[in-house]
Amino acid sequence: MISKKYQKIIILSIIFISMIALNMITPLIMDDFNYTYGLDGRINSLKDIFGYQLWFYFNWGGRNIAHFLAQLFLMNNKMVFNIFNAGIYTVMVYLIYSIIKGNKKDKPSYLILIHLALWFLMPSFGQSFIWLTGSCNYLWTTTIILLFLNIFIKICNQQEKYNIIQIILFGVLGILAGWTNENSGASLVFILLAYIIFTKFVHKQKIQKIELTGIIGVILGFIIMIIAPGNFERATAYTDNSPFIVKLLKRFIDITETTSDFLIIPIIIITILLSIYIFNKQKIDKKVYVFIFGTVIAIYSMIVSPTFPERSWTIMIVYMIITCGILLYDLKLNHKVKKFIIMDSIIILSVFFVNSYILVFKDSYNFYNVWQGRIDIIEQGKKKGIYEYEFQPAYTTRKQSASYGLGDLYLDKDDANNKTYARYFGIKSIKAKE
Repeated sequence: MISKKYQKIIILSIIFISMIALNMITPLIMDDFNYTYGLDGRINSLKDIFGYQLWFYFNWGGRNIAHFLAQLFLMNNKMVFNIFNAGIYTVMVYLIYSIIKGNKKDKPSYLILIHLALWFLMPSFGQSFIWLTGSCNYLWTTTIILLFLNIFIKICNQQEKYNIIQIILFGVLGILAGWTNENSGASLVFILLAYIIFTKFVHKQKIQKIELTGIIGVILGFIIMIIAPGNFERATAYTDNSPFIVKLLKRFIDITETTSDFLIIPIIIITILLSIYIFNKQKIDKKVYVFIFGTVIAIYSMIVSPTFPERSWTIMIVYMIITCGILLYDLKLNHKVKKFIIMDSIIILSVFFVNSYILVFKDSYNFYNVWQGRIDIIEQGKKKGIYEYEFQPAYTTRKQSASYGLGDLYLDKDDANNKTYARYFGIKSIKAKE
């Protein structure tokens, strides 16, 4: 019998291998080409990145942590990103598992369930977890938040003493966690406040300095991101002359409709599990309430945003998976019955996953080959003095593919994306064929 420690290592290794394979057949896409440039040409140093991020903060938005990471990777060979990105995804899966498990005994099979849930439930898995710029904005920032939450929850539960260096470092981590992206940062602030309320008023525990420092750090990081002048500059690009209240009401209705599309499965699972808890008169872990509350905040904080892309649902899906996981992990059911339910679920979902993975791999590999072919043609053409190109547009059809839902080449050679491609390859123009 393989020990649970080695079971975890084997499962996480398989997850890592499956992710690095998809990363390796994913070329640079859309915004990746743009962020390879700083204020004075290609990014070649940390100085270039810091200079661009300062401009970015005042002219485009406050997500500096995410875009700093993106430019850091774009400055190097993409193989570096492929390895680190697959590793961070694996770390994220483990951090989700760690929050679900808490101090209870290991159940490695839940690592498989978490990965399968992410694969099937995430509206744009590829954009959020494989696309370079998208991963830095959602996978990497979500992992920072989960790391912070893991440490915060353990601090609350253990009630130990911490030295000044630990307190300061946790405050810095809090700033990074709050300075991730808008709805993630907003939800994290409210999750921490809810957790403190449970700690202080329900469990009558003393709030430690390190907890307060962490919360202050998160709030500070969130404020730094939100007040970025670039946010207000970018907002002017979206023209909507409707009264403010009308805009909010319309967005509220649209978001609620989308919620029913993206979260219906976890909502049904949570409802069924809560019903069993109530029927069995079993106590519900406070983390369940906290993460449901955090999900609601993350969803409706987007009401002030003029756009709500599918990849922005990343943190909500993660919170819902954590909620389902906690309820299932703690559910008091006949041991054999529960074991069979979990194993049957894993087997059935794994069969669907293997089929889905093969289709996604083919889908992504075809797109990768198209871009490699374009690059070869351009490089050969430049030697012959050809600097204008037309190519047939290419798209992927599986939501787990990195380029799914993103654009490719456009008909107008003066389109901003086409001009970015042309700049990157050192040619006069590139566009889609009629």
